[in-house]
Amino acid sequence: MNKLQKLAENVIKNSVQVKPGEKVFIEARGLTSVPLFEAFVEATVKFGGIPFYFLNDTGFTNAMLKNADRKQLDAYADIHYNLMKEMDVSKRTVQIVAEANNGYDVMKTYEA
Repeated sequence: MNKLQKLAENVIKNSVQVKPGEKVFIEARGLTSVPLFEAFVEATVKFGGIPFYFLNDTGFTNAMLKNADRKQLDAYADIHYNLMKEMDVSKRTVQIVAEANNGYDVMKTYEA
């Protein structure tokens, strides 16, 4: 087991506390986050969770925002909102941020 796998398993097991059959939303930002992103998806499955994952990148976001109209932006937001409503552990969503030069930042999001 490498360091990324160990980190992902620790977070999923001890911080997120995923239970078998729970739906977990995992979002990664930045293409350099892919190795850690994969480790989180794998750890979620290992502990019995059902991962729903989304990979985003500043380039993807900019490409859409440059030309999207209000209707397109609303539809995009609605899709993500409805996906989050389906998650069992939405209060403990995992976000991985790894833009170009800054390493990894793993966040656990809590409901306000």
